[in-house]
Parts: sequence; structure tokens; C-alpha cells
Amino acid sequence: MMNHADEYPGRMFFGCKDYKLGPPHLVKWWDEAMMEEFEEVRCTMENQGARLTEAQNADREDLTRNEA
Repeated sequence: MMNHADEYPGRMFFGCKDYKLGPPHLVKWWDEAMMEEFEEVRCTMENQGARLTEAQNADREDLTRNEA
């Protein structure tokens, strides 16, 4: 949806059709929601990277042990 209020003209947001009634109806600014999603994706990718590094280190240790 697009906000047409004078305070935030043209700012996009997510909201249920009854958002103007107030809580518990959802209204969230699009840019803030996207930043939250990006942060979640970044954290997930960092965790996956850490898990891959751990797996690589474990594989190296196994290879070193098998070569000895």
C-alpha cells in the first residue's frame, strides 16, 4: 500500500485492510520490514558460513589424522 497522509506522502507500508482501526491490525513501514528481513538473511548466512568453516576444519583434521 502507499501512504497518502501529509506526514509521510508516498511512503510504502504493509497493512491489513482495517489498519486504521489500530491494534491489533497490522501496519508496518515497507522499508523497516525489508531491513528486518535483510538482517535475518544476513544472520542466517553468517551462521551457515560458520557451520561450513567448522565442517571444513573437521574434514582437515580427519585428513591429517588419516595421513599420520
